[in-house]
Amino acid sequence: MKFQMAVLSLAAAGMLGAAEPAPILHYDFTAPVIRQGGKFQQPALPPTIKMSSPEQALILTGEKGHVELVVPESKDFSFAEGGTIYALVRFDQTGTKAGQNDSHDMIVFKNKNLLFGRNCGSLYFNLGSKWDWTVLAPNIPLQRWTALAATITKNAPKNYTVRLYIDGKKAAEKTFRKEMEAPNGNPVALAKGWGGPWFFCGLFGKIMIFDQPLTDRQIADLTAAEKLLKKE
Repeated sequence: MKFQMAVLSLAAAGMLGAAEPAPILHYDFTAPVIRQGGKFQQPALPPTIKMSSPEQALILTGEKGHVELVVPESKDFSFAEGGTIYALVRFDQTGTKAGQNDSHDMIVFKNKNLLFGRNCGSLYFNLGSKWDWTVLAPNIPLQRWTALAATITKNAPKNYTVRLYIDGKKAAEKTFRKEMEAPNGNPVALAKGWGGPWFFCGLFGKIMIFDQPLTDRQIADLTAAEKLLKKE
């Protein structure tokens, strides 16, 4: 099945107003035509990848048929000045035992820089080459659509606050008094990551990255606009 791509406006297809921040990366797989916006081009999709029906989304099948979507020209990407990740996904696996194939799902990964995904029953975010900027938010929804977000706020040169959101509501917050590491030359990847059974298994609907932290209200507004969530 061949996919077509349409370019989204930098206002995130009308979900954010003219005065609101625009995403630097925006991939939307929830329509018959894949929509892309921001400064990063669409990742190469393997010819075997399929779309779900009637709900439009990429079908990603985990370890046995995993897909890694590498974001073009993303080696210099960093959250050094703050930023936001927002994703619309459906996790199909329900494992809760660490290290098992059905217990981990990767959404966004940059080797030794950035990790955002599911760790057993929690939303998991981490930064740094030593993976020591850890934030967990419990009770992540499984086997249904969910909107997930992480914001990184730079308070001072060596002071950052990370907030995690589940379905538009803040679920965790932690402040780190550390210096942000520079980009290490690894590209940003979606749906697969290094370090164990980190393969996404389920439906991948949307991913957005901003180069500034969104507010609680902006995260809530993005979530409220998701038609797939309203069906749950």
